[in-house]
Amino acid sequence: MTFAPTQHLKRLTDLIDSHVNQPAHPALEPVTQCILERYGDATQAILYYGSCLRSENPYDGLIDLYVLVDDYLSAYKNKWLPAFFNRLLPPNVFYLEIPVGEQTIRAKYALISINDFDKATSPAWFHSYIWGRFSQPSRLLFMRGDKTRSQIVDALVRAHITFINRVVPAIETTFDSKMLWSEGLGLSYRTELRPEKQGRALELYENDRGYYDALTEPLLETITTDIDSVNNSHPQQYCSRLSTQQRRIAFTGWAVRNIQGKLLSVARLIKALFTFQGGVDYIVWKIERHSGVQIEVTDKLRRFPLIYGWGVLWRLHRQGILRS
Repeated sequence: MTFAPTQHLKRLTDLIDSHVNQPAHPALEPVTQCILERYGDATQAILYYGSCLRSENPYDGLIDLYVLVDDYLSAYKNKWLPAFFNRLLPPNVFYLEIPVGEQTIRAKYALISINDFDKATSPAWFHSYIWGRFSQPSRLLFMRGDKTRSQIVDALVRAHITFINRVVPAIETTFDSKMLWSEGLGLSYRTELRPEKQGRALELYENDRGYYDALTEPLLETITTDIDSVNNSHPQQYCSRLSTQQRRIAFTGWAVRNIQGKLLSVARLIKALFTFQGGVDYIVWKIERHSGVQIEVTDKLRRFPLIYGWGVLWRLHRQGILRS
């Protein structure tokens, strides 16, 4: 069978729609309400993703959210400076703690306009920062009506299609679902200063194998390159018929993303030091959680992160904790 591009994305859309609208853990309701109180009618949707979603335990670590707003000025109540920096380098990142019974929910949420989210999930957005994240499982905790729900689902479908189109030319010509997703997620992760252990991308695939395997074939049906299925193969394999030039362009694109992503990651880390309390401790906690390496946080580092943080980042890079 030879796959061809199609305008009929109903199967893919239905799969993603049914997944993103599954019920979330009830402990997340207070977090949702707190965000709605902060941003009011500017809030269009709240998306939940990341490690706590995978573990199905919002108390285990820091939950990851994306808050989609109609525009930055209304979200920040006409405070132009945070709105300006959010528009200049979206998203802005904030920290939230909420007591739930005798436990505490800790959340990190990224704020972005719904229009920027639309752009960032499309092929027009070169870097994988958002379309790479949202080619992974997510949940809708809140959406402002059916129109917004359709817009979010369309954006998630677009993120998956963008991911597949960028990944297929950069992996081996014969591949299965496991190779497609584990290598693709690995490519995306390497474009950031992610302190992830070797094999992390494969773990992500294995954790949600059913999700990724279900999406593979309908996604390949939308791809803009020629893909054949390999008959009588188990697991199902596919073969891409790509020219050497197409593959060279894809490899170059990911190499450029690696450089661009490192610079953007540093810029976002600097922004994070100013957008929520305990920024230094959060960054250190994140690195320690993923790498297993303990980092000393001095009073000087907490008080003057822009002066003393560079030395810490350089040492971590030399030790291979922040991988290139």
